[in-house]
Order: sequence, then C-alpha cells, then structure tokens
Amino acid sequence: MKRLAYVSSPHGFLLGDVYVARLNKANMAFRLDIDHELPFHSHLEAVEKLIGNDVLRQSYPESLRLAHILCTFTANEILAMQHFITRRHGIQIINRPDMHRLLFWVLREGRLRMKLYKKEGNIVQILSFPNENAEKGDYLIVEDADVAKALIVQVIDVQFAAVPGVLEELLRTLPDGGELIRGEDIDPLEIAPHITYIQDASLLICKIRATLEKDVLSPSSSWLPSRSQSLIRKLSVPALMKLAKVDGRLPIILGGTKDSSLLTIDATQLDGTLNIITGKKGCGKSHLSKLLIASLVGYKATVVIFDLNGEYGSIGMTNDGRRNLYYDKIYALTPAQNFKVAIDQLHMNVVMGILVNALHLPGTSAREFKHIWKGLKIAVP
Repeated sequence: MKRLAYVSSPHGFLLGDVYVARLNKANMAFRLDIDHELPFHSHLEAVEKLIGNDVLRQSYPESLRLAHILCTFTANEILAMQHFITRRHGIQIINRPDMHRLLFWVLREGRLRMKLYKKEGNIVQILSFPNENAEKGDYLIVEDADVAKALIVQVIDVQFAAVPGVLEELLRTLPDGGELIRGEDIDPLEIAPHITYIQDASLLICKIRATLEKDVLSPSSSWLPSRSQSLIRKLSVPALMKLAKVDGRLPIILGGTKDSSLLTIDATQLDGTLNIITGKKGCGKSHLSKLLIASLVGYKATVVIFDLNGEYGSIGMTNDGRRNLYYDKIYALTPAQNFKVAIDQLHMNVVMGILVNALHLPGTSAREFKHIWKGLKIAVP
C-alpha cells in the first residue's frame, strides 16, 4: 500500500489520505481514501479489518461491489425523479417516443392523464394512472380534435403497465431471504411517492365499439388517432346513450349502471329489425328476453313466442306465484289442445321446407310425405 501525494486545488480539498492498494495477489490495484486525522497505524488496522472480514474478488471487496449495484438508480427511480423535478420546478422533460414519453410528456400541464399506447386491429391499449379509477366494463372516448373524430372503446381487461425497472425495484425491497429491510428511509427529495405512483400505473385493454364522426356513430375501427394529441376521458352511460340517439320515447329499463344511472333502450328501435341475444349458458339470455317481452306487452305490442322448452309459461306470474299486470294479456297456446290448424290453412311447401331444412327429413321420406299430403287434401271435402 503506497501513499500518494495530492496537492489541494482552489476548487476543493481532500478530507483524507489517498493510497493505492492491492489487497490480494491479483494484478489490480485500487484507490483507498482514509481519514487523515487518524494515525498511520490506524490506517493499516482499517485495511487489515477489511481484508479479514470481506470476500475479495479480483482485489475488490465484495460488499463494496454489491453496494455499488444497490446504489445505482433504476429506470423506475429515474422516472420518479423526472416526475418530481417536472412538477416541482416546471422543467420540461424531452423523452424518446417510448413508455418514458407516455408517462411524462403531459407532466408540464400539472397532472397525469390517460394516454393511447398501442392499437392492434380493434383492440387498443391505454396507459392509465391511479387517479383515473378506470375499471373493467367502463366506456372511454378517445378524441382527436385535429381530425374531428373519436373512438368509443370499452375496457375489457386491466393489467399492470410494464414500466422499466419495476421488477428490480420490487426485488430490492426483499433482498435477504424474503425479510424486509429494517432501518430508516432517507428520502430528502420525496421521490418515494412518485415511485409508488408509477409502479401502480395500469394498462387498459380496450375493445373498439364505434367511431364517432360528425355526431354519427359507425362500426369502423380502421383509423388511427394521434398518440400525443388525443384526449381520453371516461364516457358515462347516459352520454353514450345520447350519442347512440336513444331518446327513450318508449324506454325499456334493463337495469342500472355502477354510476347509479338507468340502463335503457328504446322499444321503437326493436320494431322492424332482427335482434339476436347471444351469450354463454346461464348468463341471463332468457331473463333478458322475458324482460323485453314484458315491456313490449306493456306498450301494447303483439308478441308471438315459440316456447320450445317451456321457459315462458310463467311470464304472467310474479316470483311468489301471484298474477302480475301482464297476466290477462298473455295467452298460451298448446298444440293439439287449444291450438289446432286445419289442413287447408297450411301450405305444403312451407311444411316441406320445415321438414327438410330444419328437421333434415330424408328425400325418400319427403316424397312419401308429399304423396300422403296430396291424398289428404283430396279427401278433405
């Protein structure tokens, strides 16, 4: 170990004695700084304790090497510091067009807002922050003022955003056998809240439901909104119904939304159109059908139900078995009992079409049925 001679400069001064030391037989030598107020024998004793109590790798203490690793800033910490200086000092951060840019380009406006991240087909990914409170099922509108168009999207899944450095930051909190570090956190710049805020950023997986252009909704999803200029906000169900021009002249109440508004459709929109209710088993298809039927009957509409499985026989009854206000307006017709049709009221081509196309009657049987039919028509006076 050799002491080096250093001359103090007008720009600074040394607080300790500087040595060059090779701590083992390796060829590498490193600088040592030791308090100059200590006697020389204490310098030697400090080096001896270091050699005797630490593992040396290529003449460098292992604990010091780990200290260097743990004291470097992670990407997450860098983002938090950028967040801090932008909000505190109004400094504009110029970032590359990546996740960093998406997180911080709006910080000069004083608050974080949802930003469009990615679009693939009819699926868009939106970066959201904890203050947004976006949940699965919510509707969002992505407005691009430059082209006077907007996307109406619905959140179908919520995930954690893949912010760089988050995994390293989480692992740092449990460095030793899964036990928490004990001690006092020193955070003079109050960076920790910013780190936590960024760690909780989420990625909203959304499905495009419609495009809004000139107050008209269309199912198109082929255009691409601006990533930097688009404004994203939550869309309430009443606002969505207004955009869809559901005026509620003859409202059918389907239920309530989580924002305490009624979910309704207009009965006139069902008139003259083909409507199909689809869904998994047990999700409420029959319940919705009964709700629509009862509401249409309430508006004096004529509804014909082909009840193949006997599900609608109780539509005129309440849950406790009493008659409801639709009871006297419902008539159940059972074939061969109170529902009979004369043969001269039927058309053979219609019946044959049902047998062949719906029930898959073989050709030979179809010809025989046709022959019997004609015989019955002749026998009828």
